[in-house]
Amino acid sequence: MDSPRKNPNRFYTYIQRGTVILIEVNDILGEILMIKRVLLGQSEAYNTFKSEVLLEKLGKLPQKHPSPLIVRLEAIQERAERIRSMVTTSLDLRTTLEDALARSQQSTLIFIFTAISILFISITRPTGYITTSPPLLLASLTTIKL
Repeated sequence: MDSPRKNPNRFYTYIQRGTVILIEVNDILGEILMIKRVLLGQSEAYNTFKSEVLLEKLGKLPQKHPSPLIVRLEAIQERAERIRSMVTTSLDLRTTLEDALARSQQSTLIFIFTAISILFISITRPTGYITTSPPLLLASLTTIKL
């Protein structure tokens, strides 16, 4: 895995690809649910019709068995939901990683700024003392010479 610091475009390309995959998986799930609804409605209508016909002819109700197509659609739906969950988790992890790296970089910059500030404070304090009180400095120098 390339570091987002080294190549930020790769990170954003990864996010874009993951988003496209997520949209496609959501579309597929929507289509599967639509097909299942239609199939279940047709299956219910057919079972109602079949039970009325058999009830009239034989006097007994038929056993209901799940359609193999519905069973297969449910398996596909389960796989698609798992893929959606994995892609979402992957995108969340990648985004969290990018945020952590950005915070790390900000922390480093704040440390550098603090170190430079301390350095300049230590330099400016004596020079500030000298420039704000030259009579005291001259007095101390003259007393040393005597």
